[in-house]
Amino acid sequence: MLFVPPSMPFAEAQQTGDINISWTSLTITSSAGGTTFSPGDTAHIEATLAHEGDPPMYLFDNNAEFRFPDSSEYNDVGKGFGDVSISTGGTVTLTWDKVIPTDLNPAGQYTVTFFADEDGMFDETNESDNVITGTFTVAAPADTTPPVVNVPADMTVTTTNSSGEVVTFGVTASDDVGLSIGAGCDIPTGSTFPVGTTTVTCTAHDTSGNVGTASFTITVNYTPSADTTPPTVNVPADITVVSTDGEAVAVTTNVIS
Repeated sequence: MLFVPPSMPFAEAQQTGDINISWTSLTITSSAGGTTFSPGDTAHIEATLAHEGDPPMYLFDNNAEFRFPDSSEYNDVGKGFGDVSISTGGTVTLTWDKVIPTDLNPAGQYTVTFFADEDGMFDETNESDNVITGTFTVAAPADTTPPVVNVPADMTVTTTNSSGEVVTFGVTASDDVGLSIGAGCDIPTGSTFPVGTTTVTCTAHDTSGNVGTASFTITVNYTPSADTTPPTVNVPADITVVSTDGEAVAVTTNVIS
């Protein structure tokens, strides 16, 4: 993203004549060093302006600002440099410190522009020397939000197998920046879960290294199959006995079930 603010500094002279106003440098550095900023850092701006030619003294009022395009609350934040004078052959360095808003969004590249003679009030040797720009990059705020892992509600199943039951389930994950490793569980779907209650823990990783975690339980209840088979009674074969005296005869057998 490149955002160029509208006209910022303004210059007015006490005298007329041919002049040569030129910016010799513009630097924008972070309080932490370098040109990439994190929200909350201070942007230190230094702009040096040189004057050669007539009139012998150049007097101007300089206003500077940079705008953030995402929210008006950061707009119209300026810095005034009043009654700055430069004698012929001299230079002046303007400095400005601006704190980058801590909740700046979006991140991106922004441009600060200084004008020495934006209204074309003077006949100058090189009009293009009147303008100088510099850019600074605001880094995205650190991502500290873990992924959201979506797991099923606690599950209960019933089995007739005393060794356990195969259970399937589905999990998903989402992240506001991006996932590097999708949702996975310490016990995968389709595993055989033993009788009793087992906790399943699932995780996901985002591209910033944050880890999201969620858990649920699977309870397996064991219920034996209903017994509808009657017992087997084993009896001997038919028995025939003969009584020699016409009296009853005692017979003994074994029945096995």
